[in-house]
Amino acid sequence: VRAEERERGMRRAARIAARWHRSQIRHVVGGQLGSDARDILARSRVAEQLVEQARAHRERMVAEQLPEAFREASLDAPWLARLVGSANLEKARAIALGRGWVTAYSPRSGAGKTSLVAAMVRERARRDVVWTTARALATASAYAKLGEEPPALAAARGAGLLVVDELGTEADRFGASVADVVMDRHDLRRDVWITTPHTGAGLAARYGSGLVRRLTDNGETLHLRGGQ
Repeated sequence: VRAEERERGMRRAARIAARWHRSQIRHVVGGQLGSDARDILARSRVAEQLVEQARAHRERMVAEQLPEAFREASLDAPWLARLVGSANLEKARAIALGRGWVTAYSPRSGAGKTSLVAAMVRERARRDVVWTTARALATASAYAKLGEEPPALAAARGAGLLVVDELGTEADRFGASVADVVMDRHDLRRDVWITTPHTGAGLAARYGSGLVRRLTDNGETLHLRGGQ
């Protein structure tokens, strides 16, 4: 958290410096730049470069949290719009730029569920993201010591944004631990983005209606029809 605050402070200071330097240049009369104006212009360019470097660094940090195969996913990619549909894409963009829960659903492999959510993570550009799978959470729970919470579950509960890929594909006997994480995040008012091959009825049969109600009450369900 402190690292993010320092980064935000650096970006803010760089933007302010860039605006101030540009405002000083406007006072130059007749387009002739003296030595002072040239110095101001050079400093302005440096400040703008710092802003760009901070933005690029943030994007790299966010991308590193995603599965490698999905690090280039973008809401501006034409192929993603064709795959998931423009309506789903615009809903996803609105949530990525604001707040809310997302359930990306399709029973088909290759429908774009994971690609869409990865693109949303990149669009939001937050570093306090935990990307995991339902199977990974279930496995962590299965091997947990009695009375101890596995680090993977603790991180999932505490993340600013949690992404759970392929909800409902974990072993049935460990599904309750995955559902508990999602329910806890609802109580904490923290966003969860989910991909799943199951309908609402399928999720209710597996986890209970309470989890499905929390998913639907807090955000959008994106029905994706692509894939095979």
